[in-house]
Amino acid sequence: MNYLGYVAENVMTGQTKLFHWHDVAELPELPFLVDVRTDMEFFMGNIPDSMNTSLNILRDNLDEFPDDETIYLVCREGLRAYIAECALKENGLTDIKNLSGGYELWSAVNAERKAIEK
Repeated sequence: MNYLGYVAENVMTGQTKLFHWHDVAELPELPFLVDVRTDMEFFMGNIPDSMNTSLNILRDNLDEFPDDETIYLVCREGLRAYIAECALKENGLTDIKNLSGGYELWSAVNAERKAIEK
């Protein structure tokens, strides 16, 4: 529960930057889009062009994160992406955005849009 309060405060003060499900289609070509869910969750479904670095191994792979471009983080609903953001910021990375509502919202909206298009 405390994390939710931290997230809300950081969003309200601008310390945490969000992007939304409808922004995904407008991301730059080959964005640094990192899904921090587990390997199994990622395998079950993911946003195209995203890479998987689960939160459990994120700190072991910090050298793979660029310091000269925006890092877009995704998790199931938002909490793990927030924790990943904190870890990245502790290591000097600052241009980070979290997917509001996470993969669950993005997936649900896209499934609904595909159903309507049929």
